[in-house]
Amino acid sequence: MVAEKSVIIDGQFYKKGAEIWDLGSLQCTEVCGNQRSYQGFLKDKAKLPKYDDLGTGSSATLIDDLGIESTVFAKYDAQTKTWYNLMGGVVV
Repeated sequence: MVAEKSVIIDGQFYKKGAEIWDLGSLQCTEVCGNQRSYQGFLKDKAKLPKYDDLGTGSSATLIDDLGIESTVFAKYDAQTKTWYNLMGGVVV
């Protein structure tokens, strides 16, 4: 999606004409400095943001709306720009 006017979404400032990160079902539930907390469906895990200024320790709770997999609790590492499942492994 392209910003039609300058706007702040998810704590990010987008100038008119800038591409806005597609979050799918993910919603930012809290912003504290450069750390954010997200909630959404597991099917949108690939849409977890990796902003240049997204801080280490940002978190995500991803639930499986189909009931096939378990809920995933993830933390973000800014140095590697990777979301890690707290139960082990990489989310995206």
